[in-house]
Amino acid sequence: MQSFAIPQLYRIWRERLLQQIPDDCETRLTNMVYLMIGIFQSQTVQLNLVARKLPIRAQKLSIVKRLTRFLDNEAIHVREWYHPTADWLLRSAGSAGQIHLIIDSTKVSGCFRKVMVSVAYHRRSLPIAWFWIPGSRGHCTTKAQIALLEYVQTLLPKGVKVSVVGE
Repeated sequence: MQSFAIPQLYRIWRERLLQQIPDDCETRLTNMVYLMIGIFQSQTVQLNLVARKLPIRAQKLSIVKRLTRFLDNEAIHVREWYHPTADWLLRSAGSAGQIHLIIDSTKVSGCFRKVMVSVAYHRRSLPIAWFWIPGSRGHCTTKAQIALLEYVQTLLPKGVKVSVVGE
């Protein structure tokens, strides 16, 4: 897999998101790009770890607050905004005729767990869809996992074989 410096990643993702996201607010687009780069570079969704990887001249706590405000913004529609990226990832992964999905539940903080479906692609796990569960103990229900997998099914390219692994 090709390696990119952060300025290259920023340019690539910014150009891609400009074509895909139905929003003309410059700061929301910039924050989305930074969030995606931070998640990619840190390989986590924990904002304090994401903030460490961003090339922003600000205190880590300020960056975390900036990303938190962005994620709490009601004008942000994560599934709608991320849909083209998830679609592109699945089409790329499915070009060989088979897709390997991973479903996983992870404790993110003392208050939340994240349930995520990812696609295995070039020795990486790339996120496709996720949701948050209040509380840090236990796992989510089968019904919730099925609902997440049903959404991912709508994104899958036609005619590819799919395997799913999980906990």
